[in-house]
Amino acid sequence: MVQPIDHQTGPAQSSAVRVSGRLAQPARSTRSYATSQAEDFDLMATEAGLVQIEGYDDDGFIVNDVGVEGSLLCSGDIYTLWDIHQLEDITSESLAMLVIIKPPPDLLIIGCGRRTQMVPQQLHEFLTSNNISVEALDTPNAVSTFNILNKEGRKVAGALLPAAVP
Repeated sequence: MVQPIDHQTGPAQSSAVRVSGRLAQPARSTRSYATSQAEDFDLMATEAGLVQIEGYDDDGFIVNDVGVEGSLLCSGDIYTLWDIHQLEDITSESLAMLVIIKPPPDLLIIGCGRRTQMVPQQLHEFLTSNNISVEALDTPNAVSTFNILNKEGRKVAGALLPAAVP
């Protein structure tokens, strides 16, 4: 259930929303990256350290107990800041990470901001050609859907714009 964060006790800025009942402990990955072969990286493995989006506000997100300002690209147990400001800015180049991680995600959930929008045809074709389904939702629903599927161990990625994006 999505609930407002109490700003006297919560770490988020104004108008933030908590996705879970409490903030989780900081995530720690137990994965070793000592190898140099890309085939050995399983970034979608179900283990401690999965990305958990605990809240959001108009300007960003709370991810694994860390405030992140701006857009977010996440998958499995990794997330990164993403220099995207609106749905029209999303290109195949901005999603290149999704086709190089092993195993690649089966589904990309796009958080469009305040409202659901249509995914541009060129972007849809790029994702389909790489066997990645796409679902575009408003950011609050995208956050919830990503969290559920990621926690279940599904091969899912999230491309999330802040909630204030029109």
